[in-house]
Amino acid sequence: MFGVPLGEFLYGAAFAVFGVGTWGIGLGVAYLLYRRWRGDGPRGDGD
Repeated sequence: MFGVPLGEFLYGAAFAVFGVGTWGIGLGVAYLLYRRWRGDGPRGDGD
């Protein structure tokens, strides 16, 4: 319909989902590390 092969479209969609997923995981890990660095996490050493 758009002149793009189905295999290429599926590969691009999978790559986009993979990128967003890894970005979300990285954001969550960064948030947990930030909380731990601030002392709100399980390892509170104060400031």
